[in-house]
Amino acid sequence: MTLLWSLFAAMLAVALLFVVVPLMRSSRKAGGESDYQALQTEVHRRRLAELEADRANGVLDEAQFEQARQELERELLEDVRAAEHDRAVTATGGWGRMAALAAGLLIPVLAVALYSQLGGWRELENGAAAAPHAGMANGEMPPIEEMVAKLEARLEAQPDDLEGWTMMGRSYAFMRRFKDASRAYARAWALSGGKDPQLAADYAEVLARAQGDSLLGEPARLIDKALELDPRHPKALWLAGLVAAQSGDFEGAIARWQELMALLPPESEDARMVARQIELARTDMARRAGGGEQQPAAAPAAIQVRVALAPALQDKAPPEATVFVFARAAQGPRMPLAIVRRQVKDLPLEVTLDDSQAMIPEAALSRFDQVIVGARISLSGDAMPAAGDLEGNSAPLDPHAADPVTITIDRIRK
Repeated sequence: MTLLWSLFAAMLAVALLFVVVPLMRSSRKAGGESDYQALQTEVHRRRLAELEADRANGVLDEAQFEQARQELERELLEDVRAAEHDRAVTATGGWGRMAALAAGLLIPVLAVALYSQLGGWRELENGAAAAPHAGMANGEMPPIEEMVAKLEARLEAQPDDLEGWTMMGRSYAFMRRFKDASRAYARAWALSGGKDPQLAADYAEVLARAQGDSLLGEPARLIDKALELDPRHPKALWLAGLVAAQSGDFEGAIARWQELMALLPPESEDARMVARQIELARTDMARRAGGGEQQPAAAPAAIQVRVALAPALQDKAPPEATVFVFARAAQGPRMPLAIVRRQVKDLPLEVTLDDSQAMIPEAALSRFDQVIVGARISLSGDAMPAAGDLEGNSAPLDPHAADPVTITIDRIRK
């Protein structure tokens, strides 16, 4: 899917808003619902601004932009309805039902949109970056960063606030600060006593983002715990399938996704998307077993890349900051086909991108006719792009016949 990151960010924003509702409940008597409404509007406006920027920059064509915009509007409408429902029910019972609704309806959509190529499940590079103050109208509402800073101060005074730490984790994830999000979720998980399957699944997802997008290891153990607590938990079932797929166990992935299918309305878009992933898994499993249509081996591909930092940006890049050099498909999935990690102090540098650096065999450099080579200095050290990172990209090129490529890191990501 070419809209992976756009859909992910829109749905993650909605997930963030679901957590805002119970957190804000305790302060409504003092300040009403203006804080929640401001955050809701700010997230929506910011996400829409990101989509418009992607369209203007050529990342999305008009049809893709319209599809992503409609998805964003649909998710915002569902959030508003959920918030109205939450106001009409009791504090504990209402939240439990709303969380179940979020898990049952929103999370499967989110997760399926993240899985574009069988076995792959995350985009690492060139996601839409959130502009710090996008969507603000004449200062009428504070930006998300300001709200998050207030929450950080609140948690210093109330370190045992479970819902506050949960919101903190989701907020950091929305801001793509996945290491910070993992720490916040770890605190929330400890405070929960390890009894909340939704929290376990969310923690697993963010932890995987922070450790290079691998669900193996501690994320997998958290997913198992979520399913132990609730064997029918939709997000945990989806992630369990991804764990199996990342381990090469496509039969296990199919089994988990079939369990998920049984929980979805048969004619829903969610069910159709899960069904498509099951079919892809079956095709790949048959091909690996020799029972499916055999694809000819792709010709080897390797690209020599020279990376330099523009003189004007020298003072903006700390020597220890991480440099990611990567190649991604010019069209299609935007997850890295090959990626190398270095540091600013190594610049200028030369690296070779080839199939040995593929995250999964199905998304190797040699399987694509046109790729884009890029380099990015991550000021946070996270693999996900963020505002303030320094970057540079090539024009599309053929990885099988490419001359050495020179990338100059010459712009600041907005």
